[in-house]
Amino acid sequence: MTARAKRRHEASKKPRDPAHPGRPTALTPEVHDLIVNAKRAGLPDWQCAHFAGVASASYVDWRQRGALDIADGRPDSPYAKLVTGLEKAKSDLIAASLLRIQQAGRGGALVEETTTSVKNADGTVTTTTKRKVAQPQWQADAWMAERSQPQDFGRTFQNV
Repeated sequence: MTARAKRRHEASKKPRDPAHPGRPTALTPEVHDLIVNAKRAGLPDWQCAHFAGVASASYVDWRQRGALDIADGRPDSPYAKLVTGLEKAKSDLIAASLLRIQQAGRGGALVEETTTSVKNADGTVTTTTKRKVAQPQWQADAWMAERSQPQDFGRTFQNV
């Protein structure tokens, strides 16, 4: 942790004079949501900060302050909420990605649907729907096995 972050953290523990509350944080609820949603979309940390219009140094400082606040038993601080929101967003992204990989391995996802209607000679209408589904993709299963159990399914290289 930087010396600046330590000073700010220690200062945040001290009671403030209501007449001089200090400069308000730029970590507003709107900025928090922009950063967390960027992480949920898969952006790396530095891009989450830029996406929200925040300097990288501020972003790093907020994360450090949040980790300290959590360690000090203050999970309701805006910085701690940012850290926990980022962790949840990352978990959500990973879970959604793994579910898509598993779905690709199983196949069966609807790829195309065509509906045609034909008017019969007697005036009735016959509607036919054709559905095309994805075939199981063995590569998705191989990828999952290779990444989740590399000792059994990972690639091995021999130096010659």
